[in-house]
Amino acid sequence: MTTTVSSKNQIVIPKLIRQKAGIKPGMKLYPTVNDSGDIVISTKPVWHQNIGALRGIWTSHGDPAELLRNRRVQE
Repeated sequence: MTTTVSSKNQIVIPKLIRQKAGIKPGMKLYPTVNDSGDIVISTKPVWHQNIGALRGIWTSHGDPAELLRNRRVQE
């Protein structure tokens, strides 16, 4: 499939791709350019795609309040 950039710098996303991606009218899309220069259009912002890697990062060391109390006792 191909699409052409209009004179107003707009593109049309083909119907089959819209259907497969679940794109609806009024929906926000997040275009980015990857390292190889390809344009990638996502239905979620980039930070949202990577949030899974951050899940639990702060809870892995216990309750922050408890950690502060323990640190103050040690000092």
